[in-house]
Amino acid sequence: MPRFRFWQIQMKTNYLRKLKWIIAILTSVFLVQSCFSFKTWYGWLDTYISWQVDEYFDITSEQKDFMSLRLRVLLDSHKNNEIPKYIAFLQEIKSRLERDVVVEDIDWFRNSIWQFNNNLANILVDDVTEFLSGISDDQLVYLKEKLVEENRSWLEEHDSEEQSKEDRLESTYGRVEEWIGELTTEQKEKIEQMYQPNTRGHELRYQRRLTSQQRFFETMEARFNRETLKAGLLDWYLKPEEYYPEEYKQANRIFASRTDEMILMLSRTAIPEQRKYANRKLDDYIAQLEAILRE
Repeated sequence: MPRFRFWQIQMKTNYLRKLKWIIAILTSVFLVQSCFSFKTWYGWLDTYISWQVDEYFDITSEQKDFMSLRLRVLLDSHKNNEIPKYIAFLQEIKSRLERDVVVEDIDWFRNSIWQFNNNLANILVDDVTEFLSGISDDQLVYLKEKLVEENRSWLEEHDSEEQSKEDRLESTYGRVEEWIGELTTEQKEKIEQMYQPNTRGHELRYQRRLTSQQRFFETMEARFNRETLKAGLLDWYLKPEEYYPEEYKQANRIFASRTDEMILMLSRTAIPEQRKYANRKLDDYIAQLEAILRE
């Protein structure tokens, strides 16, 4: 049962961090917990996306008009076609939480997230392709400079992260407890036994970051051929792991395996109060999504 937060962590690392610029913002809102409600995000999402894209590309007034026109259509399409699927997905999670979790449940979850991601990519790809096909050389230079700045900030931030094992464990406990309430002593002990941080984790994530950025710019070389650009964007977005360094892919497989192990352990050791806590969380998300559909 308590697997849901670990699934969310996996979702964040394997999806949210893969999502860049235009597509990233949408998916982060639709699939990942935030400090705002889904309903609040939906109300101003088109404005936020326009602002973020301008931050990366310094877009022209014509490009802003295009985005304003298309974003509302895309959001309506997403609301009508995808949000009912998210509601059904969360309801199915609730149903599966009524029993102990098995490996097949974890596979089902990850496959479902991939399908949502695929659906969203196909909703967006034609308009994203049209937008990016009009990006000028100067705007690409602007983007590169922005990313160089962000990469430098990323390194500074992560180089300063010198947490002890105890601090990292406490952080892990806290993230889990957001979804299931207070952990038992037994659960904390078992998580500690499973906890094996990768000492090269920051370096590997930085390499992955650079690889993804390089692939995006290579894809943009074909921006004046829309069909080639469209195919390249889908490949870049949906199959990023094919181009990641082998060491990173191996580390990711190890992380996924350990995550699965913790999910199964937490399910076996869940107490009734934790199950109720997770159900209330899921009910809240379902209610927020249903409110969006009623608007």
